[in-house]
Amino acid sequence: MLKHVFKLFRIIIDMRCIWTTLFFLIFHTGFAQTEKTTKENASITFFIASDLHFGSNDSIISISEKVALDMTTIPGTFYPDSLWGKVDVPQWVSFTGDLTDHGRSEEWNDFTTQFGLNGQGNFPYRVYEGFGNHDGSNNGPIRSGIKARNIQREGVTSISQDSLHYSWDRNGVHFVNLNSYPGKDWDPACEWCPYFKEGFRDPSKSLVFLKKDLKKNVGKSDLPIVLFFHYGFDEWGDKWWTSKEQNAFYKTIKKYNIIAIFHGHTHEIDHYNWKGIPVWCAGAIQHSPKTGEYLIVRIQDHQMLVVVREREGWGKNFKVRLKQD
Repeated sequence: MLKHVFKLFRIIIDMRCIWTTLFFLIFHTGFAQTEKTTKENASITFFIASDLHFGSNDSIISISEKVALDMTTIPGTFYPDSLWGKVDVPQWVSFTGDLTDHGRSEEWNDFTTQFGLNGQGNFPYRVYEGFGNHDGSNNGPIRSGIKARNIQREGVTSISQDSLHYSWDRNGVHFVNLNSYPGKDWDPACEWCPYFKEGFRDPSKSLVFLKKDLKKNVGKSDLPIVLFFHYGFDEWGDKWWTSKEQNAFYKTIKKYNIIAIFHGHTHEIDHYNWKGIPVWCAGAIQHSPKTGEYLIVRIQDHQMLVVVREREGWGKNFKVRLKQD
């Protein structure tokens, strides 16, 4: 009889262990799923502007002030389709090159005075800028200024060895600034590069940084990636970097989950696909003597919304469905 009692007692103990284990697994799994869902559904909003060309004429400063004012007052208003809700405060503003017209110190000072760095002063947002072909040579004030700012720039994940290129992460998406274009050393076969002497045309080994950055910060995770640089893949962009360089770039990124590329240079809003990747040209904030345009981007619920903001109000809009896990 006593033997049966002990046997029953052991069965009860074993059952309690099983139920405790099951409870832990259910709770732990449920918590992990909730955390993952929250991360996936978290909204990311950022603005993109390009080709400011400070120093090109006397109207640029007033134009940039008008665009900056629009950027600071647009949050809280409804998107052109009210079903999309209201524009959130951007987590940063990206500038994809040609910040200045001649790469001079006074032009660079105009840019930094107007837009700041980490949201202090008149412009309340973090700024993530890159240089373009108008922004001077390797040792010029713009590239040197970007290097100095990268040390102070908040929210950055990685910075290149030469302190020019950098990446950051927000809500499960990886972002990379590659400045003029993703390359190693400029290709002499580039059609328009001979017109820009010295280091204007030098990509400063941004492709080397991109390879290391994606390997370290993305790896095999299939993390969504957004890239920013100046030259595009349109007719005008193709004159500034060669097909050989573009193929080397694609070889570097093809195994990764690139959800968007944003560029400048062409001064016109454009949207197209390059090797299956959605690409946007951010236009230019100035069409002197008038203001130009910029992009408002929201990533949420496996969808990317890109809306053009023009001097008259809302412009075109684009919606891209993103891959789900």
